[in-house]
Amino acid sequence: MRSMSDDHVIKRYANRKLYDTVRRRFTTLDELAQLLESGVRVVVRDHNTGADRTDEVLAQVVSRQVKNIPGGIDMLAGVLRAPVNVALGVAGSVAASTPAAQPAATPTPEPAEEPAKPSAEEEIDRQQAEIRELREQVSQLTQAVTMLLQDKVRDTEQKPAD
Repeated sequence: MRSMSDDHVIKRYANRKLYDTVRRRFTTLDELAQLLESGVRVVVRDHNTGADRTDEVLAQVVSRQVKNIPGGIDMLAGVLRAPVNVALGVAGSVAASTPAAQPAATPTPEPAEEPAKPSAEEEIDRQQAEIRELREQVSQLTQAVTMLLQDKVRDTEQKPAD
């Protein structure tokens, strides 16, 4: 399992500015895209609360990249329309080829007999675990889409002009 010290931590301020804690300076979405391209695992934390904002910022990075690629919007829309299993399969196969790959947790089957009703604290813990798992899946999907977009950009740049 990766420790948080392995992550490139970015702090997001209320004014939406991004501060790179490793390079000790403010950064841009384009610079984050370059970090991601080089295989660095980026984690974005809210400066005031410490809440994880990685998915939001990665979505902004993907959005910027999609706008710069001919047909990128259509490709992203296709990925978003795809069944969740297909999208997660793509994310899993792409994530498995990256150094930051983490296996996705699989849900455990329900027991045959009716379980005792969980306490409020147990229910909160279960929901928080589920949220963490969903965030990880969204993060993997975002990384997969980013890699697909980067491949599309490279293909577009390598095609000779007509």
